[in-house]
Amino acid sequence: MSNTRGIECVVFDLDGVLIDSSSQHAQAYSELWTFIGINGPDYFEIAGQKTLEVVEKTIRGTQISSTRVSELVDFKQQRARTLLMSGDILFPDSKESLEQIIYITKSIAIATAASSYIANYAANQLAPSRSFDAIVAAENVSRSKPDPEVFNTAMKQCDSAPTKTLIIEDSAAGLSAAIQSGAFVACVRTGLELPSERFLGSFEGLEGVSRYLNGYSEK
Repeated sequence: MSNTRGIECVVFDLDGVLIDSSSQHAQAYSELWTFIGINGPDYFEIAGQKTLEVVEKTIRGTQISSTRVSELVDFKQQRARTLLMSGDILFPDSKESLEQIIYITKSIAIATAASSYIANYAANQLAPSRSFDAIVAAENVSRSKPDPEVFNTAMKQCDSAPTKTLIIEDSAAGLSAAIQSGAFVACVRTGLELPSERFLGSFEGLEGVSRYLNGYSEK
């Protein structure tokens, strides 16, 4: 079944859109900074960035050797995985809204700065009736948002043109990347807006996006 907006592919950011893992990632980073004895940045300043880039930037100019980067990235990612698996990370509307969007589109994808492990774990928790056509994670791209590489890669894997694609994001960096990709863009959960004709609106949750695609005007 098609939708009234002509969108054939929907690309979802992961954290903040389909799952809520901010507290777990914030704790994992906090434990990392304590482990190496430095004052790291506030989590909301680095949310959505690749762990490797965060670690490299944070230890630059400190006494922490750059040879420890891999060790520190592993420390943070292992703690985040443990914390994520200890609770329910899905937003209440994620599963049902995802199914509604699946019903009216040809392809769906995840495009995230999270690791492939976390992205696939979340996909399994969502358990959609139709598998994701693409899951593009941190390991699959060389540049982080606001660079559009992750979204361009997802659209290419789904064989979808930007003019037929909707990207759903929640962060400023993600929204900027999405607009640069040439796709249509919607924001959920944070109320952010963009001055672009390709910005379809800011919605309270995924249910609002699903209703919009079906031709309803409510956000």
